[in-house]
Amino acid sequence: MRAAFRRRTKNLLARGSRLPHKPAATVQNVIPEVGHGLIAGQWGTFKTFGTFDLAHSVMSGEPWLGYEIMRRGGVLFIVLEGTDEVPIRLQGVIEDRGKITGLAPFAWIETCPPLIGKNAADEICKIAEAIANELERRFGLPLVLIVVDTLIAGSGYHKDGQENDAAAGQAVMNALKQVAKRMGCFVFGVDHFGKSTETGTRGTSAKEGSADVVLAMLGDKSVSGEVANTRLALRKRRGGPNGEEHPFTVRVKPMGLDAFGKPMSTLVLDWGPTEATQPAADTKDKQRWTKATRRLRQVLMTILADHGREHQPYADGPTVRACDLELVRHEFYRQHPADGDEKQKTETRRQAFYRAIKAAQEASLIAVRELNGVQLVWLVKPEA
Repeated sequence: MRAAFRRRTKNLLARGSRLPHKPAATVQNVIPEVGHGLIAGQWGTFKTFGTFDLAHSVMSGEPWLGYEIMRRGGVLFIVLEGTDEVPIRLQGVIEDRGKITGLAPFAWIETCPPLIGKNAADEICKIAEAIANELERRFGLPLVLIVVDTLIAGSGYHKDGQENDAAAGQAVMNALKQVAKRMGCFVFGVDHFGKSTETGTRGTSAKEGSADVVLAMLGDKSVSGEVANTRLALRKRRGGPNGEEHPFTVRVKPMGLDAFGKPMSTLVLDWGPTEATQPAADTKDKQRWTKATRRLRQVLMTILADHGREHQPYADGPTVRACDLELVRHEFYRQHPADGDEKQKTETRRQAFYRAIKAAQEASLIAVRELNGVQLVWLVKPEA
């Protein structure tokens, strides 16, 4: 077998055969021509505005984040949340960029078959094929991008815990994949992160594992809801290194008056330099181990040294040294002083542990994720 393989390889090289061409792309080195992925972030991190910005580049052919648009075409938006905002948001980015004159090759619908259903891909493709034909007829452009906003609204989950079920999550992603292959385009699902951005998209990790591309809309949120340090991260892609961040700011764009003479407005994104900016002094302070988290650090370092194992929490992600969160909890309870009877002591220690874990997560010092039924914890920036 090996000898035959070597002979075939030698013959190919002798004939001057070349390696296969790199797969075609919609956005150079970021989004392939055919595939499926996620645009994810916590609520309030401008996911939909970022999606409209990408759609504008695809429709106009203008570079996106400095990357060339390799396949210009039309966009289909399947909008299941905030449907009333679609026209003004789309018009806002078109007017602000000034690259599209006349009608835009854009279509949107407000219904979606349950993505976990067996016939979901068939039903979506039936709608998409009609829209693709109309785009070709009116604009001479193919349908190159389909967006489902949001994935959870279109999933069709109807049982408790189904969102966390790997099989259900894989079924949703399979539906997007089938649509992409049959329509010859790229399909994005807009999704939410969990309570902590380190844990990735909400629910099962099967979604990110299946995705060809994951774009993460990130920001530092205050209790009041204000978002600072906004940026888009190329969390996962096949055509380049992961983790590249593109900072942006949000600007209010006036949109004239409504039918009652009241001023209207929307938001547009202004992109900054590609290189991630250095964190401000106050951000650095937040990423330090504080008095409330030092005992947790001491315990975690000990448990990681004694009981830590190599794990890969995210598909295609890095391997980290992690341990069972329950081991950390038990040792933390032993080391944390408390007064009162046993019930009072347990409650005091429970609250202290919860506060320490929450503070460390919010400061991006640790990450927690369930893997194979076990809650794993690890240091985001491993220490000696």
